[in-house]
Amino acid sequence: MGYVFSEIWPLLLLALVIGFLVGWLALWCRRRMLDGATASEHSAELARRDEDLGLYQVRVAQLEGSVGELDTARARIAELEPQAALVAGLQAKVSDLGSNRGELAQARERLEKLEGEHAWQRQAHSAALEEATAETSSLRARIAELEAERAAAPAAALVSAGSPGDAATIRGLRARIAELESATEQKPLDLGAAKEILGRAIRLDDLTVVEGIGPKIAGLCNEIGVRTWQGLAGTAPERLQQMLDDAGPRYRVHSPTTWPQQARLLASGQWEEFRALCEQLTAGRE
Repeated sequence: MGYVFSEIWPLLLLALVIGFLVGWLALWCRRRMLDGATASEHSAELARRDEDLGLYQVRVAQLEGSVGELDTARARIAELEPQAALVAGLQAKVSDLGSNRGELAQARERLEKLEGEHAWQRQAHSAALEEATAETSSLRARIAELEAERAAAPAAALVSAGSPGDAATIRGLRARIAELESATEQKPLDLGAAKEILGRAIRLDDLTVVEGIGPKIAGLCNEIGVRTWQGLAGTAPERLQQMLDDAGPRYRVHSPTTWPQQARLLASGQWEEFRALCEQLTAGRE
């Protein structure tokens, strides 16, 4: 037994050593394999971190540029802030100008209207002046004819013909001439005052303003040469009645008795008197 053990134990010892070496070698190989895998993972992780670091560095550079732009913007804001009050003032001024633009348009419209009325007044006044001048010339010619007849007639004929009547006629004609000359020297009528007193806007020499005259009768007046208030004032009611009679039965019902009187008040700008007279009339009749 001892012999067997002495022969075997070296083999057992050798097997133990070999087993130990094999185990150690296996353990070492395993560790190397684990270390290799870990190193690969670490390498990949380091690569990822390097990549992230590069991205962060780029982002930091971008943010640094943005910070510079932000500082520039803040500096610009600081420069513009003192002008904010000026901008607000300008905006208020623009708003005021916008409202004034409406007032300006109204003023221009009013000015154009006044200019139109003034042009109408000048035109009507010119027409009235021409009409008065023509009538004055006709009256002067008539006076000259009467005076020539008086000068050519014998004294006995003057007495028998009733010369005082001719003298009265001449005086009447001269009075009419004086009236026409006085009318042509009148200043332009204040139609604004007429609007306030009469309660409505009227046009110069509008014959339809006369109580009892409508557009059609005004047209009849124009046909006989009466186109102005002054011309109507100098027309005898009999002549106007003849005009109505000639126009037909539908016009004969009108009474022109007060038309010259109304026109005389209008032509002289006596708005209060004209209104008072019209309040007493019905369709031009007293």
